[in-house]
Amino acid sequence: MNHLLQYKQKQVTFEYIEGIGPLLEMGLSQDAAEEFMNRPGRGVAPDFQKRYDEFKAQFKEGDELWYVAKYESLAGFGAYVIVRQGEVVASIRSWVG
Repeated sequence: MNHLLQYKQKQVTFEYIEGIGPLLEMGLSQDAAEEFMNRPGRGVAPDFQKRYDEFKAQFKEGDELWYVAKYESLAGFGAYVIVRQGEVVASIRSWVG
């Protein structure tokens, strides 16, 4: 998993991930992202929520949370990683294309 560190984009927080940050990364405007977040019935797939909760539970004081992404012409991925003392200890994909 440490190969993911070569794709570090920016350090983030769980508040960022759980807010509109990921929507902005996908290219939505601030207004569109806020409108989406306030949409009735908006939810997260239960399987992803379970994996996200397990990912989040691994975070300890002193850890860093990073958004990583690799873009190629027609493919790529985005993920969040927990870094502890320079080593990736957990990751979760946010998108793959």
